Amino acid sequence: MNNNDSLTNELNINHCRLSKSYRALAAYIDQHAERIPSMTAAMLAHEVGISESTVVRFANAFGYDGYPELLKALQYAEKTGLKPRIALTCGSLSETEFALNHYEEAINYIDRAIQLEREEGREAKLRIRLAQKATILAGSGKRQEAVEIFDSIIPYFRTTGNHQSLAISLNKAGQALLEMGNTNEAKQQQAAAYFRESARLCREMDNPYNEMQARRGLYQALWTLNPDSARIELEAFNLLKDSLYNQASAETLARYNAEFGNDQLQQENEEVRRAHRTTIAVGIVIIALIIVGAWFVIRRQRRRQQQGKKFPHFDSSFKKIRCLEISYH
Repeated sequence: MNNNDSLTNELNINHCRLSKSYRALAAYIDQHAERIPSMTAAMLAHEVGISESTVVRFANAFGYDGYPELLKALQYAEKTGLKPRIALTCGSLSETEFALNHYEEAINYIDRAIQLEREEGREAKLRIRLAQKATILAGSGKRQEAVEIFDSIIPYFRTTGNHQSLAISLNKAGQALLEMGNTNEAKQQQAAAYFRESARLCREMDNPYNEMQARRGLYQALWTLNPDSARIELEAFNLLKDSLYNQASAETLARYNAEFGNDQLQQENEEVRRAHRTTIAVGIVIIALIIVGAWFVIRRQRRRQQQGKKFPHFDSSFKKIRCLEISYH
């Protein structure tokens, strides 16, 4: 990203004019600006709870330059010696390595970012870095370590009112608990509590994607604890899934209609221009024919006049003959 601060300010200024999906994306950028440069469209869609197509349409405004540019940014940050800049870039590189399933490299980058945030005393950023690390640990199979970190940062997100990070952390912690012990009732109950809180927060934030993840987690956690409640959560999950599918389909259809309509409009404009060219050509031909016809008429009249001037005695003799014929009769 070329300038996270200016982008965040611009999004805040235009917040009231953004659509619901774009407002959710803008809020996430405002809270996690340092993570944006390394995130793919799929990663952003998952974190924010919107369709990937929405992220793709919005992505160009962020100025992403890709993974090689992040490496260059890290080299530049090292030269400046500014710890916040180095931490920001390390966090971005960690996200990229994690997306590539390079878990060891991702942990190395995020550990350095965590150390720098601690040294700078940036508590809010530190918790976000810890959430990143917990996500990496859970993805690499180290779920117990991940749950311990999530348990340590979830109270901070509750206290500070960072509901977006809280809901995501609750979902990820709940999923890690389920994967640790599907037959462990205590873990299932704790996971259900996490998913239930996340579902409530997501509904309040109008974040259907993450709410869908929470409802699915609740269904899985409650299946052996309370089958009736599990079926209710399954129905809620299916409704959200269908809603998101319909939304994505509507967006795709709208883009298709816009593109098709544009093509149709261009075709109609070309037909109008072609008709205009044909009309002009026909008009030119008609005018040319009129001019040619008028020229022939004028030329014929002039010839008659010239002939009358050359042989005037023929005309008088002819007139006399006509008079004699009339008298005779």
